[in-house]
Amino acid sequence: MKAKKLVQSLCLNKKGEVDIDDGQRRGDRYGRELGVVYCDGINLNKELIENKLATIYSTYCDISEFSNEEWTKPHCH
Repeated sequence: MKAKKLVQSLCLNKKGEVDIDDGQRRGDRYGRELGVVYCDGINLNKELIENKLATIYSTYCDISEFSNEEWTKPHCH
């Protein structure tokens, strides 16, 4: 419920964009696209992780184009 409220507060009625992870273009094991979501320029992935409402699976850091970003480094290195 906290994650939903954070997403609503940052994204509801805002401009949304998705940056698909080029390193994981094939998607996950369920065929879903993976990437970073931005709401009015705010990195939603980063906000969810910093608020302990999401995690990064370090298993995929070696193929993710985002693994060297400041917000992913604590989880990928």
